[in-house]
Amino acid sequence: MKILLIQILRLGDAVQGTIVLKQIKDSFPDAEIHVLTTGIGASVFESEPEVDRVYVLHKETIAGMLFQPVAHGIRQALHMLRRDIEEIVEQHWDWVINFSFCMPSALLAYLTGGIHCSGFTVMRNRRYVSREKWFAYAIAAFVHRGYSLFNWVDINRGIVGLLAETKVDGLSVDASRLDASRRELASRGVGGTRTVGIHPGASGEYKRWPVKNFAELTRILVQKYDCDVLVFGDDTDIRRAQHIQAKAGDRVVNLAGKTTISDLAAYMSLCSVVVCNDSGAMHVASAVGTSVIGLFFSTHFVETGPCREKQVAVYPRLDCFPCKSTRACLDNRCLGCIPVEEVAHLVVHYESIIQGMTRACVEGTQSMIKVDISRRDPWGLIEWVPLERRAIETQDVLRMILRPALIGHLTGEPIEISRKDYIDKLLTLFAPDVDSKSMKKIVGDFVSLLTVLEETLEGCSRLCLEFQKELLSERADAGAIRELGLRLAEKERSIEELEKHDGVGLLCKVIEIERNNLVAKNILDLATASGRLYRSALDLIRTARRIGLEVGKRCQTAPVNDEFNKMPLTHQSHLEMR
Repeated sequence: MKILLIQILRLGDAVQGTIVLKQIKDSFPDAEIHVLTTGIGASVFESEPEVDRVYVLHKETIAGMLFQPVAHGIRQALHMLRRDIEEIVEQHWDWVINFSFCMPSALLAYLTGGIHCSGFTVMRNRRYVSREKWFAYAIAAFVHRGYSLFNWVDINRGIVGLLAETKVDGLSVDASRLDASRRELASRGVGGTRTVGIHPGASGEYKRWPVKNFAELTRILVQKYDCDVLVFGDDTDIRRAQHIQAKAGDRVVNLAGKTTISDLAAYMSLCSVVVCNDSGAMHVASAVGTSVIGLFFSTHFVETGPCREKQVAVYPRLDCFPCKSTRACLDNRCLGCIPVEEVAHLVVHYESIIQGMTRACVEGTQSMIKVDISRRDPWGLIEWVPLERRAIETQDVLRMILRPALIGHLTGEPIEISRKDYIDKLLTLFAPDVDSKSMKKIVGDFVSLLTVLEETLEGCSRLCLEFQKELLSERADAGAIRELGLRLAEKERSIEELEKHDGVGLLCKVIEIERNNLVAKNILDLATASGRLYRSALDLIRTARRIGLEVGKRCQTAPVNDEFNKMPLTHQSHLEMR
């Protein structure tokens, strides 16, 4: 079998792609795997032994040509694009997998003409099409990121049907580079104490903790806690790294702009902890097995965070997190919410904190931030839970309801056996809610919306059956068929109207995308497929409604115990779910 994987996004996406790629190779050991990626992606995939060949799409160069004088620039861009993809489109591909959720990659996936295609692609009569339910969820999640439920690695694993594979192999670290990195650090006197990695960069200013905070953190780690610090970054981070080094002194090794991706992987594997913004470097650190403290401001760690267990996410306690529109934000107040002393506390006491032997937050900082830790749920997927007990909030409740319901829908497997136990264990990670009226309203409003959606879907399902009966009758009435079509369209518009509501909007978007991706030969085939889709969606909504009622009941009956709230979480309660 010949497989082409398309990943033309950023560094972090390429690093995460290697995890899925390794699982594909484990499942299909005889497969020949090729990768189409960017220059930065090539530096990741070329070092992986599972990859037979890497093709480079010079995306940035092609885009830059379009800003030249019109005719000349477009001709040059088209020439380079043709040169980059000519060999790919001429080959036979058994399976094309596109993990880049952008229209150019969808067009590339279509042009390859693969026998089977997974992920984002286009068809002659569709903007995008994929029959995988995980793909529908992925597109819906772009619109409703406030209620992100799954890590992108798990989403991609779901798209290619490899959720049963829970082993996470990370980036391959070249042994010679690792030895060279050790020697380099030893020559600078690094290696005898705790070594901490610092990466102050990110793809946008709205994702970056202020450099003065990184500098102060580094000073505290070096002078107060006797740590060695390695500062990483690309060419755009050199000035930030110099500022950090000037603040903290000789115990800081400035590697910004001096490492390849392979070098970065080697150096990061020698760190005990890496502190970074949401960036590609964060995924490199996690992929080589190093503990990560990720600082999140606009993006959602549930979705874009590391895909390993026991990683830590720190984020602001703000109603607008995660950011709905980074361009619309005028003050970026989230960037000032995470205190330096809190991050230093997490670095120095990392092991004790994740084992529940030390409080996660410095006294007085809980009002400003939240701290979560990653673990595997009973279904083998990465989820994030509070590192320290805090009051349960609306997003927590909705995620608690939506996650198991969608897992059942997306995987097609029953979840009844583990659902109640899962909810009970998850609720123990939050402080019992003293405002039962507020919690009752949150759950009640959500269940009411689910009930409305359920009734609408029942109506859609009935209309699809009437459609089939009329079409199969000996004397099909064109007027009756037209009337049924108008009634069904009205019901479907009602689903779209519900999309504006929190939580339930994600479910409506999933249903809408699944409906848009139906492929049918004729109107009878479409009515049959639509009926099947609406019955499946009904199961999803009914499951979510039952879970909502269970969560509401448990939230209201949880005992209030101040001593219980002050107790640290145990290692078992955090990381064992089965």
